Amino acid sequence: IVAATATAPSATISGTYSDQTWATISDDTHGAMGSVSYTVPQSGRYVIIAQNLVQYTSASGNQNVKLRLYKNGSTEIKWFGFFAPAAVTNFFTTLTVNSGEIVLNAGDTIKAQLSTTMSSASISSDNAINYFSVYKIK
Repeated sequence: IVAATATAPSATISGTYSDQTWATISDDTHGAMGSVSYTVPQSGRYVIIAQNLVQYTSASGNQNVKLRLYKNGSTEIKWFGFFAPAAVTNFFTTLTVNSGEIVLNAGDTIKAQLSTTMSSASISSDNAINYFSVYKIK
């Protein structure tokens, strides 16, 4: 089994993608999860899931927040975003991105990143909802 889970994220959410820092690491079978990225210990097929509950003070129409999985500092694996259809204030949204089955090589690094065009976006402190999980499936 190869697996890891991280919770208690923090990140400065701005107009450019920023790395999430994970304060709590659990179930890390190979010591591969760092505070920012997961270093793949064995080549194979993996599923990676990241999820954040994001709170916003305000957003106008077409503003967005995005969560993505990023590989080796240069390749976007997959992203998911929320786009405000109209002006909204004081709301929460849950962003979940699932890599699906992907092939990774030993030494690859994976991290979760956030970006937004909204004002005053922040990650909720609910660790039951905010997590980064990695599972080797083959």
